[in-house]
Amino acid sequence: MRGSGVVTLTSLSQVHVALDDQTLETGGLHFVPGSHRWHRDGMPLPITDPKFGTMESIKSVLTEEELEHFKPHPSGLKRGQASFHHPLMVHGSYANRHVEIIRLIHSFVNQS
Repeated sequence: MRGSGVVTLTSLSQVHVALDDQTLETGGLHFVPGSHRWHRDGMPLPITDPKFGTMESIKSVLTEEELEHFKPHPSGLKRGQASFHHPLMVHGSYANRHVEIIRLIHSFVNQS
């Protein structure tokens, strides 16, 4: 058995697998580059929307400097592509304006 068995956010990576193309119209996965370094007294940013319905809610807890850097970048993932990213990076999606739902798999990977 490797490691201590203790799982923390910093010992995880997230994987997001697109089962359908992710576009601006479908909402798709977006990232805020550098946001994995945004902390509050050594703790991660708080979850501001318990249903994870919008990325915009995080703005309510950001500093002025962080707000200046809050520029979500669309991942543009195509069907079958995957993204591995740090779990503390601000990420999420926007409203799906397409008639079809988009399918995806989102999971955590223990790095230890």
